[in-house]
Amino acid sequence: MTKILKAFSVILLSTLIACPLVFILAGLTGFPGAAAAGVLSAVLAGAFLRFSPELICGKDSGCEMAALAELAMNNTSDMVAVVDLEGRRLYNSPSYSQLRDPVLLKGTDSFNEIHPDDQARVREIFKRTVETGKGERAEYRFLLPDGSVQFIESMGNVINDPGGKAQRVVIVSRDVTERKKLELQLRQSQKMEALGQLAGGVAHDFNNIITSLSAYAEFIRKAAPEGSQIADDAGEIKKVCGRAAGLSRQLLAFSRKQLMQPRVLDINSIASGVQKMLARLIDENIEIVIRKHPTPVPALVDPGQIEQVLLNLAVNARDAMPGGGKLVISIFPCEYSDYLLGSDIVPGKYAVITVADNGTGMSPEVRAKIFEPFFTTKQTGAGTGLGLATVYGIVKQSSGYISVDSEPGLGTTFSIYLPLSVSDIEKFETTGSFTALRKGTETVLLVEDDHVVRAVTRRTLADNGYRVLEAATDSEALLMAEEREKGKIDLVLADIVLPGMNGFDLCERIAVSNPGIARVYISGCTDPAVIKTEFIKPESPLIQKPYTTDVLLLGLRAALDDRKKRT
Repeated sequence: MTKILKAFSVILLSTLIACPLVFILAGLTGFPGAAAAGVLSAVLAGAFLRFSPELICGKDSGCEMAALAELAMNNTSDMVAVVDLEGRRLYNSPSYSQLRDPVLLKGTDSFNEIHPDDQARVREIFKRTVETGKGERAEYRFLLPDGSVQFIESMGNVINDPGGKAQRVVIVSRDVTERKKLELQLRQSQKMEALGQLAGGVAHDFNNIITSLSAYAEFIRKAAPEGSQIADDAGEIKKVCGRAAGLSRQLLAFSRKQLMQPRVLDINSIASGVQKMLARLIDENIEIVIRKHPTPVPALVDPGQIEQVLLNLAVNARDAMPGGGKLVISIFPCEYSDYLLGSDIVPGKYAVITVADNGTGMSPEVRAKIFEPFFTTKQTGAGTGLGLATVYGIVKQSSGYISVDSEPGLGTTFSIYLPLSVSDIEKFETTGSFTALRKGTETVLLVEDDHVVRAVTRRTLADNGYRVLEAATDSEALLMAEEREKGKIDLVLADIVLPGMNGFDLCERIAVSNPGIARVYISGCTDPAVIKTEFIKPESPLIQKPYTTDVLLLGLRAALDDRKKRT
């Protein structure tokens, strides 16, 4: 009985206070007078209950639910707004503080905070919601006071008067900025993966074509008189083939199918190694600063590939500073204990390389496309658009991550994260020179399914004294090695990708009936799923297409000489 009296007292007090304000509320909100009185009484009663719901309700009373509902409204992360049929804000929940001050938002046009490019679409959704009474989801960009945006997802529900006529709209909104960033990151990753597969497939076929063109150009050059126009033209064709081979290597790097030879190295030493090359590449009006870490920063990397990364990023920085500037390369270790928002970098310890310039910078639109192959902002003919795509592929194939921070006029910083290694660091040295080129008289079994590559390779070997047996398939090769020419073959020169048995397994099978036979592998494919690195050794090397005549002959001679030492 006491609780009922207390409840009645609260309601009566609320009503007495509400009466003088009824007409004010009706005028401000447009509610009918009776409805305004009811709403105001309920609000005032709720206010009393919020201070002490148990004062009249008790722990088990149903009226405590009103206080709990208000408590939930005041603490929910979702944003709740009540607007009129024109979209003007009548109420904003406290959670709107994550975007703007809810008090300042009250009475404003809710469409004014929406990005101009999204306003028309959101207005149309709002209009349909009011007309049909059915809410629709809307995603849009909400403008913050500093000019930045947050992605918001909203759902409207129409509130009707007793006669069924739409009167107000309750809008529940949620900040989905983080989700949008993750979706964008996923789409970008999928697009880059698809482009990488395409680039890798093109490079494989391209390599066979370049190998053949280069070989035929060499035949023409040797047959033509020294100093003749024909010899000069053939030399130019060879140079073009060399540039095409470089383009193919860049495509393979982007597709993450470049053959890597990783070693545990101090990233400081690699940066030191490229310093002289940078001095030749970078204009004198650009200051080059390399900030090495005082202690070793080890990572499992292919040194040649990381050098390529640094050179490509340096050239990109140079082009962004036509009037001069400063290029800073920094090396340091770091550890991330949590996922970074909008990034695919997982927690762990990393060797970090940053390449920063104070050049022209990039717009968000350009920044979103810089790692795509053939995308370039340079004039036609000034670049292939593969420099940064190559960087992206190398970093990804090295199990690393790359990010870019740039704004127009404020320069650009690329950050590369490579897993920090705990293994002992190997000494970084430059590669030695080739041994002298020597011809041969041995018998070589050439296994190549591309008839053009097979023809030029056979001719190259025959012109240099070798006896050549040809096979287009694994079955033809086995027929010769196990029956017709058993015991007479000194070396197998096999393409890795063949119809049927692959080149590695084929050589293993041939070695059973021809013990001690030398092996050299050739391939235009560098997919780690195809290349079995356990078979590639100094005595059985892999010659990567497109190869020149000299590279092919040197590889064969080295493998045959090693065979003689072993027998």
